[in-house]
Amino acid sequence: MKQFKLIGIGILLIAFNSFAQEEKESINITLKIEGIKAQQGQLMIRVFNTNVNYPDQAFRDVIVDLKNEQSDIYKVENLPAGDYAIIIYQDLNSNNNIDIGMMGPEEPLGYSNNASNPYGPAPYESAKMSFQKDRMLTVTLK
Repeated sequence: MKQFKLIGIGILLIAFNSFAQEEKESINITLKIEGIKAQQGQLMIRVFNTNVNYPDQAFRDVIVDLKNEQSDIYKVENLPAGDYAIIIYQDLNSNNNIDIGMMGPEEPLGYSNNASNPYGPAPYESAKMSFQKDRMLTVTLK
């Protein structure tokens, strides 16, 4: 009976330790966004953790209504530590899409790592950054 109690206590300690490690591995990314045009529309922050669905299906989306917003600093919270590529654009007409014309994006657009590509979305590998702890990142919209 004593052996079962020790095994039970051991299992509880392992479970608690795993839970505590998961809590520690959660990170926050603070974004300083430069180049926001007039406070109109919405800011779309799209976080990708793989190139499989990039740039269409984000791991996490954060949408900020800019009508009454005066800040240029935003947070993406409670992400697992890891590698991410971030796309940020100002959706001026709030249609939940980045408008593309013949010459490229018609709305302000930026990537983590300030990655770029004149012929389409910046490649995932160019925008990918490692986030192992809380971090501040500056992204310039163009």
